[in-house]
Amino acid sequence: MEAMSTSGKDLATLRDTAGDETYFAGPTQSRMVGSGFSNLVSGFFRVDAIATDGYDFALMNDSAGDDRFVARPISAYIRNDNFMIYGRGFDRVDAYASGGNDVAQLFDSAGNDTLVVRNEFTKISGMGYQINARNFEATRTMSNLGGDDIVEFFDSSGNDTLGGQANTDWFNTPAYHAYFTGFNTVKARGFNGGINRIKATDVDYVISTFGTWI
Repeated sequence: MEAMSTSGKDLATLRDTAGDETYFAGPTQSRMVGSGFSNLVSGFFRVDAIATDGYDFALMNDSAGDDRFVARPISAYIRNDNFMIYGRGFDRVDAYASGGNDVAQLFDSAGNDTLVVRNEFTKISGMGYQINARNFEATRTMSNLGGDDIVEFFDSSGNDTLGGQANTDWFNTPAYHAYFTGFNTVKARGFNGGINRIKATDVDYVISTFGTWI
């Protein structure tokens, strides 16, 4: 099936089957693919994809402009003033930033969650879900729904800084900035070179360091 919108702020909705589906979504066209079918929509201002059964994967791509990616365990979207792509109920969501000044905002679940921050991506996962934000200039992650939540930071090859106060911290490298709030444990791994510094005072969580930090 193919559908096209040529003007206005039109909405398209794509739904899954009882099997496993993949949702490929971008600013100009989106496609839901599964066993024996491929549904494509083009030119719509907003596309909503709903997953209910099977193992379903969403792959979302940004535009060349400034975009915002917001993701929770049950739903995620990328948007700016010109488009919005939304997914609900997917087991895994990967979002890719390729141009502009892009920001990702991630949220935890009520269970135990793990946030992994690397130079090229930020990932949060827990029971029944996984969210990956790749190549975003900044990520902000909030843990406020409960559980024993952990952050693992991996340094870059440049000079990195881990700073914080109370229940809020930030991790800055030459390429990206990561902020997080409310996590119980922070693990900082410094094995990739550069001068790594910790500037955290009066924090409300446990910090463990591995490798070289000053």
